[in-house]
Amino acid sequence: MLKSMTGFGRAEQTVGDKTFQVDIKSLNGKQFELQLKLPAFLKPFEFTIRKLLSDKLGRGSLDCTISLKGTGNAKPVSINTDLAKAYYRALADLSNELNLDPSNILSTLVKLPEVITPTSDTLTDQEWQEFETVILSAIDDLNAHRLNEGASLEEDLTLRIDNILKHQEEVVKLEPLRQQKIREGLKKLLEDNVGKENYDPNRLEQELIYYIEKIDISEEQVRLKNHLRLFQVHPRRTGRRQGQKTILYSPGDRTRDQYDRFKSIRFHHPAVRGVDEGRARKSKRTGFECVIVFLYKRVFLKNILLLVAAAGCLCWISCSIPSGVFEKNVVVPGQQWASSFKPTINFEISPRDTAGLYNVYIVLRHTDAYNYNNIWIRGTVKTPGDTVGRSERYDLSLADNEKGWKGSGMDDIFENRIWIQQQTRFNRPGTYSYTLEQIMWDDPLKNVLNVGIRIEKVP
Repeated sequence: MLKSMTGFGRAEQTVGDKTFQVDIKSLNGKQFELQLKLPAFLKPFEFTIRKLLSDKLGRGSLDCTISLKGTGNAKPVSINTDLAKAYYRALADLSNELNLDPSNILSTLVKLPEVITPTSDTLTDQEWQEFETVILSAIDDLNAHRLNEGASLEEDLTLRIDNILKHQEEVVKLEPLRQQKIREGLKKLLEDNVGKENYDPNRLEQELIYYIEKIDISEEQVRLKNHLRLFQVHPRRTGRRQGQKTILYSPGDRTRDQYDRFKSIRFHHPAVRGVDEGRARKSKRTGFECVIVFLYKRVFLKNILLLVAAAGCLCWISCSIPSGVFEKNVVVPGQQWASSFKPTINFEISPRDTAGLYNVYIVLRHTDAYNYNNIWIRGTVKTPGDTVGRSERYDLSLADNEKGWKGSGMDDIFENRIWIQQQTRFNRPGTYSYTLEQIMWDDPLKNVLNVGIRIEKVP
């Protein structure tokens, strides 16, 4: 039986000459967190009460309030009569000596230190045993509320899981057609935009082979099916803390696309807590929030972007370079940019180009899983005839906490063009080289796809 993390329980009972009311409220929480409010005379039992709640409830963010209702027999305070008499005699003598009215002495007397003090009474062993049953009754009431809500959540989850499994079967049927569809669509895109004779078909096939591992979704299908089976099995097992084992890490994303016939399924479940790890601007969710975007959509969109980018590079290399523009990108091995990987990009400047002004950009492509809002890069430029290059450090901003990623992109890949030199001249004709090195603390720096240089002539 699935048990919800949220609930409320209350119990009230008279113990001796005291009537206690215990209220317990439970909210989502990965660990056991307790806010305990109780009368002063129950302070000696605070650790015992905390341990009792921890043992019975396990985990969650709890708010427990224990209040005392007066019955007329309880003595919430005590009066120190001997001290009060001593104060009175001193005040009366002072009043007579100063010829003051002694009728207001009592109101002044009760305000003096330690005349009225809270009672030092506490619970006897017998009263504690009776009071413990009040706490247990409140815990039972809370658990009954959580089980009732958990039954409704389990029914809803089961319905959604069955729906996902049904759509996954449709994905399996469409999978054999995907590679051929991607190849034909990419060829048509290239022919329509650059012409059939302006790209290298052999190089295109090489790039398709390079991305074949990314195109395949067999691993994602198996993982999704195992996660769904875990959802179906664990909530029905007896024992505590089963919810922690049923966290579903979705391989999908939240992209909308009119070409995809499969829609995302979004469901919330407070019995399990999902944490969205990542860059600093992301917020952690307190409840279980899982978005499943079916695998056909996720991989199809992602690899269309990758293949179009690869085809763009092919056209750039195989076609004549457009006048006044140069761009070259280098793939980062394994999407992990190690500090030892320092790509060098060369380009030619003709004598007639030395008179022009140019803007120089660093081109960086990364995934949505990149952990930081910026990246530090050391760029070293070597001019023709020089043996030692000139180095500069660049702090490139990739995102901010309010608007998110600054780069353009689709699916979970973003491309940034950030200028590092504005209206600069290349005074010497010949071969120039730019060497790029990441100097972040992380080594390797994960989720960086490629890096490059773009040079544009100023009109």
